[in-house]
Amino acid sequence: KLGNAPIAKQSHGYINDDTIYNYLVDFVTRHNLQVKYFLYDAWEASPLVDRLCQYGDSMNWQVMPVRQGTLSLTQPTEYFRKLMNTKRIAFDDDEILKYSLKNAILLNDNHGIKVDKDKATSKIDVVDAIIDAFFRAQYYFSDVNPDSENDNNNPFVNMSAKEQEDYFANY
Repeated sequence: KLGNAPIAKQSHGYINDDTIYNYLVDFVTRHNLQVKYFLYDAWEASPLVDRLCQYGDSMNWQVMPVRQGTLSLTQPTEYFRKLMNTKRIAFDDDEILKYSLKNAILLNDNHGIKVDKDKATSKIDVVDAIIDAFFRAQYYFSDVNPDSENDNNNPFVNMSAKEQEDYFANY
């Protein structure tokens, strides 16, 4: 079992960005991970994201915001659900993950589905993070390259990761 990052030790429960940053860098280094992307919800993104962008550049990590609408999240949500239903995903006996999965409620609208943060009465942050990760992971074992420069329909094809981040931050 890998354990959890201690993110808040004071009585007010404020998240310590330094603790999270150090935990991530240490975890990646200790396990010799080859990071492809760090994906995040840009809403109220903290200086932690800026630090990850700087560190990511030096380590060839791409740091990318994921828009939190159903247009962006339908495919990764459906892909994750399919892999869970077909038992192609395995995870440790993690109480936080199980709690988050049990409390996740799907929102359906005219554009698709996503985990509904507004309806969640309990913490679902882990599920949100997994779906954000699947925003890119869904392409990893396929021949589809969402960054292909030949894709004339992709409005972000000529944008750097930073330009894309700025676009979604101001969206």
